[in-house]
Amino acid sequence: GFQVPENAGQGGVNSPVGKEAAMNAAIPISEGFNLGFVKCRPGKGVLMHNHDTNETFVCMTGRWRASWESAAGEVESVDLDPLDVISFPPGM
Repeated sequence: GFQVPENAGQGGVNSPVGKEAAMNAAIPISEGFNLGFVKCRPGKGVLMHNHDTNETFVCMTGRWRASWESAAGEVESVDLDPLDVISFPPGM
């Protein structure tokens, strides 16, 4: 549901899901909301990254490790079991 912002490409904020994915949004709204599912083999998850928006994860099956870099520059983590939720603030 996250569509390309009107000022994208003109120095404005870009879609957190990427321009191509935003252009193919299944829900034609621009609420700044995106939902995605990730399925990975153990140890092959999403690389550490950050956004200028909140990002919330729900572990649906298996066990997932959520990691972040602390203010001191150290990597910290927590293991999530099915239906556990973790939310990262912008920039984390």
